[in-house]
Amino acid sequence: MPGKGRRGNGEGSLTKRPDGRWEARITLENGKRKSFFSRTRQAAARRLAEALRDQDKGLPIVGEKQTLRAYLAEWLAIIKPTLRESAWQRYEEICRLHIVPRIRGYQLSKLGAQHLNHLYAEKLAQGLSPRSVRYVHLTLLDHSPCLKAGDSWAEHCEPDRGALP
Repeated sequence: MPGKGRRGNGEGSLTKRPDGRWEARITLENGKRKSFFSRTRQAAARRLAEALRDQDKGLPIVGEKQTLRAYLAEWLAIIKPTLRESAWQRYEEICRLHIVPRIRGYQLSKLGAQHLNHLYAEKLAQGLSPRSVRYVHLTLLDHSPCLKAGDSWAEHCEPDRGALP
């Protein structure tokens, strides 16, 4: 068939499912497959392109159900060899003491600016200094590449800079 082209290895796949949704699939580095579902072919192709771009950059592929806690644990493990021990300990401490207890169960795909602003307000109300709240913000958005990359969720939910002390 002239209209049916095949993709090369590592380029992912797009297929229409019997329920009418489109499925984009990529093969991860460990050999497992990751699927993304969309209502339109264009949306599925966009998600496939984003996943391939993130994979090329070495970023973890964020699934719809991946929680912030799981992502931060993976991120901390990835950055550990690249940092001084004291810097890594500080990131781990910020995640363990301030971020994970408050928003650990939120899925990355559903995390919004209001969640982060509530976190910052709660930390200020608990007596955390404005500088420490800024460190929490930097750990979440500025030092975590997946959370600030391209069209990821952070682009749409970065809190107002005015909300930070």
